[in-house]
Amino acid sequence: MTEINKDFYCSAGFYKDGLCEKSLPCEHCVAYHRKHPTPLEFEQEFGFKYPDDGAVYIKRDTGWDVSTLDGLGVRLHLKMGTVICACTPFSAPPKDWRPE
Repeated sequence: MTEINKDFYCSAGFYKDGLCEKSLPCEHCVAYHRKHPTPLEFEQEFGFKYPDDGAVYIKRDTGWDVSTLDGLGVRLHLKMGTVICACTPFSAPPKDWRPE
């Protein structure tokens, strides 16, 4: 696993020192993933829904809280785009982070 930039990483470790060992554009590689996907972005990237009991970060005024998609009130936040999956090795994003 290697960081590509502040928003994406290579899950296969092909990306090193600004270059891909496979010589592919990152956007065309199956190992190119978002560090902080929303549930919708997760489904688009991996082809299946993020599990309801999977950990998620919920945006609050004070920062990020951890819960699950089936946690109380989380479905309301999903509509506002303030919930991201906690499925990557990266911790919660910075306090001012917003999904694309």
